[in-house]
Order: sequence, then C-alpha cells, then structure tokens
Amino acid sequence: MGLLRKGDSVTNPSKKQGSWWKVEPTIEPQSGLSIDRDGWVNKRYLKPSVCMQLD
Repeated sequence: MGLLRKGDSVTNPSKKQGSWWKVEPTIEPQSGLSIDRDGWVNKRYLKPSVCMQLD
C-alpha cells in the first residue's frame, strides 16, 4: 500500500466512478508503491496527457 505523489506517471484511467478514476503506476513511484498495484485517484489530481480523455 502506498500513495502516489505529484509527478508520478500512471496509465490512462481504466474505470470511472463519480470523480474517481482507476489508474496504475507506469514506473516505480517515489513512494515505493508497486507497479502492479492499481488504485483510485480523484480527477482533480490527474494531469491529462496527449492520449488521455478526462470527461
């Protein structure tokens, strides 16, 4: 268990529930969270990439 930090890279959100998005780290986060762990993040903390669509 761990927390994502500002600047951590995550996959495109795979599921949405309200304003929460299910994501997975793409590289080892600074917090030590395992790459194969997925979790939920609020939309306001996501910075869109070129391929990401946040409705």
